[in-house]
Amino acid sequence: MTENQKFLKIWSLASMFAGLVLAIVGIVAACLGNGMAYGVLGVDGLVCAISGFQGARAANTPSRTKGIIPIYIVACALGVVSVILYAAGLFAPNPGVVFPFLAILVLADGLIGALAGNRVYQESLK
Repeated sequence: MTENQKFLKIWSLASMFAGLVLAIVGIVAACLGNGMAYGVLGVDGLVCAISGFQGARAANTPSRTKGIIPIYIVACALGVVSVILYAAGLFAPNPGVVFPFLAILVLADGLIGALAGNRVYQESLK
């Protein structure tokens, strides 16, 4: 296993666990009436968990990493949407610092996961 594969594996496992926690917290917070922003973060968390699971599996077989890049791009796009909605003030009357931090975390997860997946895929072509 190359260094890029190891990085993708570790990043994907961290993404999977963080995504599960984010999904649970976001959905519970939305159900308790804390604003729809947390529901959006819950969906972001589910996408992160799915992309992390797929990335961890694909790190073992580098030729399969091409298939995980689109889901990481979706996670990145959801992170961008969350940041824009926060900046526009369209969510939650008082989101505090937690919402923007988590939105940026989802954005970074998607971006780094897609880049790592691409590196492993390019490495497999050689």
